[in-house]
Amino acid sequence: MCAAKYEVKQIVLDLMASFPDWKPQNLDNTIAQYEDAFAPYPLDVLEKAAKRCRDSCLFFPKIAEIRKAINEIHGADVPDTSYVDWTKIPARSEKMAEFMAEFRRKMEKKGKWNMKRPDSALDRGERIYPD
Repeated sequence: MCAAKYEVKQIVLDLMASFPDWKPQNLDNTIAQYEDAFAPYPLDVLEKAAKRCRDSCLFFPKIAEIRKAINEIHGADVPDTSYVDWTKIPARSEKMAEFMAEFRRKMEKKGKWNMKRPDSALDRGERIYPD
């Protein structure tokens, strides 16, 4: 079952007690952001994540830090993006090349694109990395 907004609010208030130096400018808006972000999560998972953040964070945890704790609790598999096989990325389509050329012309006309360069391999629709 998903956590109710008042339950998320109570978790945030409990965390505040652990970080007495944290004083947001607008507490109501800040709590609303946390309520919105964590409403889809089960209460027990949120409580575990909040305790983990309370014990490991030096400053009041941001939404992203609590989500990271939730993912660690669930053991979520995060895809490894450190390696990308660039040879498997398809060449730019003709339609995209036309769109980018038109965009470049419009930006040059407005004076916001002043980099003059020869057409690249991508502009000609060629693959950068041959098979």
